[in-house]
Amino acid sequence: MQCASLVDQTLIVTEWKVIESDLPVAYLVPTSENRFVDTWWAFSPQFFEQLFRIVGKPRVRSMPHEQLHASGELRPQYTVVGER
Repeated sequence: MQCASLVDQTLIVTEWKVIESDLPVAYLVPTSENRFVDTWWAFSPQFFEQLFRIVGKPRVRSMPHEQLHASGELRPQYTVVGER
C-alpha cells in the first residue's frame, strides 16, 4: 500500500510461488516448529492482482516463470505487474 502511494504508473512484484491457490491468499510462514526467520509472509499471485486493483492499478498481468535458486535448482516464481 505504501509503495503504491509512491509510484504514478507501474507496480511490479516478483515472488517465489509457494502457494497453490486460485484465491488471493497470504499467510504467516514462521511457526514455533519451523523456526523460519528469513521469510515472514507468503502470497499467492492473486493476492497482488487484487491488491493492485484496489490501489488504482487496474491493468494487471501475472506471469509465471522459473528462477535459479541458490541451491542450484530451478524454482517456480511469478511476477505481477499493475499499471494505471
